[in-house]
Amino acid sequence: MRTISNSQIQTFMTCPRRWEFRYIKGLILPPKGVMVQGSAYHGAIKESFEYKMANSKPLSDDDLYGAFDTYWNKSVTGAYGDKEEMPAGESVDWEGENPSQLKDEGFKVAKLYNKTYVPAITPVEVEKEASKVIKPSGTMNHEANAVVLHGFIDCFTGDKVIDHKLKSRAMSENDAKQNSQAYAYCFLKDVPKFEFHVCIKGERARITPVGVIKTEADINWWLDSVLQICRQIETGICPPNYVGWHCSEKF
Repeated sequence: MRTISNSQIQTFMTCPRRWEFRYIKGLILPPKGVMVQGSAYHGAIKESFEYKMANSKPLSDDDLYGAFDTYWNKSVTGAYGDKEEMPAGESVDWEGENPSQLKDEGFKVAKLYNKTYVPAITPVEVEKEASKVIKPSGTMNHEANAVVLHGFIDCFTGDKVIDHKLKSRAMSENDAKQNSQAYAYCFLKDVPKFEFHVCIKGERARITPVGVIKTEADINWWLDSVLQICRQIETGICPPNYVGWHCSEKF
């Protein structure tokens, strides 16, 4: 039974040939400095939520910095982060950015989130793996056509999934609505509510929550799309999509 992740789904939808390069041929772009920054941010927030679950309050600023520093160092070596995007042993491409400035910027927004959002959220799970079988509908389909969806949930409150994003610009409601992550994680946790907590970097750093609701009809439409993607993957036919940023010389 094939196992697929949301990252794979989004990559295939962006460009099937790009998916083939990454998941069949193992061609991996070096992890970027902003990815290290994002992983350290996720790690620090995770630690604060876990501390709150045990002690009913967030980490102090000093302890939060200690957590951020630890996860920054782990992310640089590939010991922490999205293994599909940041494999261990790969050197970081800082793209001309100053690592110290990136680190300071990342901690600044982590501290902001820790102060303004962690106190108001009561998680029941933080950064937990989740898997669920997607079965085709209809009596003519059998178990061989089923696939396993696998993912990591940033934060689950019992009735809502929260996903942390560290970005340079805001996420529109339409972007959030179309993002397949909301479909995937609502399906994995069997809830209709999903919220992106978008931490916008820069001089005027701010947190912008963007919520979406996924109905049963929405989820069923998306599951059918995933099964069609998997059927195309099985054919081994991965045509290039040469329209977009992903087909530029840089990528």
